[in-house]
Amino acid sequence: LLLEATNELTAAGYYDNAEHFAYQMIEIAGDDPGDVPIAYGQLGLAQSRLGKFDEALTNYHVALAQYQSLYDRMLAFPESEELLEFRSGVARLLGLTRMRIGNVHKAADQYQLARDAYESAKEILEAHDRQNELILLLLNYGGLESEHGHYEHAIQLLQQGLTIAQAAGAAQEEAELLVNLGNAYSRSGDNGIAIQNYALAGDKVTVESSYPLRSALFCNWSTSLLEVGEHEQARQLLLELQSFVHPDDADSQRVLEVLPALDRALEQ
Repeated sequence: LLLEATNELTAAGYYDNAEHFAYQMIEIAGDDPGDVPIAYGQLGLAQSRLGKFDEALTNYHVALAQYQSLYDRMLAFPESEELLEFRSGVARLLGLTRMRIGNVHKAADQYQLARDAYESAKEILEAHDRQNELILLLLNYGGLESEHGHYEHAIQLLQQGLTIAQAAGAAQEEAELLVNLGNAYSRSGDNGIAIQNYALAGDKVTVESSYPLRSALFCNWSTSLLEVGEHEQARQLLLELQSFVHPDDADSQRVLEVLPALDRALEQ
C-alpha cells in the first residue's frame, strides 16, 4: 500500500508526502532483503524531485548495493526458468536505480557522472531485454547528450529508443522520443529535419497527452518554424499553445511573447 501511495504521490507532484510515506516504508521493511532496496529507492525518488540531491544519492546507493548483492548471489545458483525470470526482475530494478542515479547527476549538472550511470543502466537493461525501462533510459540519456552538444550520439540513442517504442506500440513514448529527436536536430542547426520529427510527434500527441509533452512540442516546433521563416504555421501552433498553457509555465510563456509581434508582421 505504501509503495502504491508513494508512486501515485510522486507522479502527482506531492513529493513531501511521498517522502513521508517512504520513511514509513523503511521502518516496515526492517532488514528484509527484498523490501529494503524498494523502500530506499522510493525515498531517493521523492528526495530527487525535492532537489535533495545528496540525500537522494545516498539512498539510491543503499538500494543499489542491496539489488547488486541480491543479483550477484543468484548467479551462484543453478539456472532454472524461475530463477532467470526473478534475476531479470532484479536486473530491471538494478538498471532502473542506476538510471535514477544518472537523473540526479543530470539535474545537478554533473555530466560525466550522469553519463557513466546511464551507460551502466543501458548495459544491464539491454542484457536482460527490459524494453520498457530501456525506452525511458534512452530518452533520458539522449536528452543529456543533446543538451551537452553531443548531437550525433544523442540522435543514435533516441533513434534506438524510437525503434523499440514503435515495435512495442508505445505511442506516447514514441511521441516523447520524436520531440527529443527534434530538439537534437534543432540544436545542431538542422531545423528542417527537426520540423519533420515534431510533425510526426504532433500526429501522436492529443489533448489526453501529458502537459509537459504537449507544451514542449508546441514550443519547440513553433520555434523551429520561425527559424525557417514559416511564420503562419508557427502562429497557428502558438495560438494552440496559448489555449492550454499554464500561467506558471515560464518557458512556454516566454515563447508566447513573440505572438503579438508575429501577428503584426503577418498583418502587414
